[in-house]
Amino acid sequence: MSYLPAKILAGTCAGIPAGIPIWAILVGSLIAAAALLRKLVPELRVRVVNVTDPMILSGSGSHPHTLDEDAFDAVFIKDAPIHFNYHGYPIELRGLLFGRKQSEHIMIEGYKEEGTTTTPFNMLLCNNVSRYDIAIAAVRGGATKNPKVQVVADQLIAGLKHEHQKAAEYARANRIDPPETFVTPVFH
Repeated sequence: MSYLPAKILAGTCAGIPAGIPIWAILVGSLIAAAALLRKLVPELRVRVVNVTDPMILSGSGSHPHTLDEDAFDAVFIKDAPIHFNYHGYPIELRGLLFGRKQSEHIMIEGYKEEGTTTTPFNMLLCNNVSRYDIAIAAVRGGATKNPKVQVVADQLIAGLKHEHQKAAEYARANRIDPPETFVTPVFH
């Protein structure tokens, strides 16, 4: 797999350009969540990692591409909460991560066969892999390690849940995603 330029992740109200795979949409959600978190809670430090070869996640020695524990800890900060936003079934990723020392810090969201014929962003909302879901997971994880985040966590999570609900209602009512959904995020 190769990286897609950010401009391809931007869309119009007509939806996602044809030929964009779902993993690219999930990468777009990660980027949007990072921008949202930077704006809402600058005290929270996050690291966004785009894994293009899932085999690096498998246990040591189980595949030629596997990261050893030190390399894994360098990429996925040791003892920090880790949230995977996966394009497939979460159980697939759980199998690869089985036996990793950090497994108690890992949360995985992915395809759950939730939703129906709907808009692309609403499908993300239905499967808990939208920017709002990622941001909520980051705030929850950050609140366990950062006292400044802990103080504002409940308020932030309530606001993010509200935005999640608003986006879902808009998609159901209008049969299109909210206009700002696929606008490329700006980092300040």
